[in-house]
Amino acid sequence: LHFLFFLRCALSVSRFSRSVSLSLSSSLTRSCCRSIGPDACISSIFHSRFHGKRCLDIGCNSGKSLTIPIAKRYSPLFLVGIDIDEDCISVGRSFMRTEAKAARAKARLSHSIDEQAPMSEVCRDSENPLQLGEYPFNIGFRCEDFTDDVHPDAEYDTILCSRVTKWIHFTQGDAGIFRLFQRVSRSLARGGVFVLEPQPWQSYRKDRGSALVPLSALRFHPNEFLDYLCGELGFRFVDSVQLDTADQRCFYVLQKPL
Repeated sequence: LHFLFFLRCALSVSRFSRSVSLSLSSSLTRSCCRSIGPDACISSIFHSRFHGKRCLDIGCNSGKSLTIPIAKRYSPLFLVGIDIDEDCISVGRSFMRTEAKAARAKARLSHSIDEQAPMSEVCRDSENPLQLGEYPFNIGFRCEDFTDDVHPDAEYDTILCSRVTKWIHFTQGDAGIFRLFQRVSRSLARGGVFVLEPQPWQSYRKDRGSALVPLSALRFHPNEFLDYLCGELGFRFVDSVQLDTADQRCFYVLQKPL
């Protein structure tokens, strides 16, 4: 009887451990570890991951909400913002030309704007005399589709993808999300960091009128993204932070294997 009792206990513990193991990564997709204010969140996530790093912001829009503040506040070596909307990229470039002109005037530099363009004009021209790491010369914008255009392998230390996955899902379906994550993995250097803010599935229903792909055709849901990134692509979960705001935005921090 004692033997049967201990056997049942052992089987129960085994089942519990297996259940915890299988549900751990899934639980990460459903909730964030901690909830903090927006400013604290930005500092908590971005400082060590962007300062002095080679960075990319996928789906940056005009850059005014995250890309430009990050470049200004956390001094990345360089930060390239990309978006498929040419108008948004034009707004970002125009703003950075103004910022660059003001910076040169303040420093009483004699260079003209054409002689030392901000990175937004020549973000891939290594021969241009850019002051990498120094705002406003550490930021650039390009109009492109990250899921289709070619990026060199291991080019970036940090890649940010904030509130973009839903729109890729809406236009390219599940295949677009798989391509996005695979290209992020290839574009990151070993040990590089992927900062992901996916939109929750509830927001898909709200904006389904904008979808080119029917919601019924989407099988790869946002609460499965981390399972794929950590399971199939080998990323390591590092942190997750939820903003203490009405929409409860949530950022996940993942690291590519060394």
